[in-house]
Amino acid sequence: MPASATTASAAATSAKDDWLAGQRYGRVPLALLVDDRLTDEHRRVWIALACHVKAPGECFPLRSTLATLSRMHTSNVSSALTALTRFGWVEITHRSGRSSTHQLTLPDYALEKLPQKKQVPDEPKTRT
Repeated sequence: MPASATTASAAATSAKDDWLAGQRYGRVPLALLVDDRLTDEHRRVWIALACHVKAPGECFPLRSTLATLSRMHTSNVSSALTALTRFGWVEITHRSGRSSTHQLTLPDYALEKLPQKKQVPDEPKTRT
């Protein structure tokens, strides 16, 4: 194989392996996906917040930014934030003259919503 083909192949593999480089992304808890009280709009807003986390769980994007990312009107973003706050997924601190600070949280009840792992019984010990 010519050297140029090897280099191109290596670059393609590197790009494939590093697909998140330079991208904003957030971790989504499984409990968020299985919480029956949340709508898809609520989840989209929470994920948009998660993509802006600076300190552990803390972010402060503008509502217009959240609206753009979640593909919703700003009034719907506000409604979703109210619901996420009521359900314990977000804590909002209003700051005078600045954007609000959003703290992503995991409600206590959310852990109860997770599918339970099947317990595998211990293998009986055999004597040798």
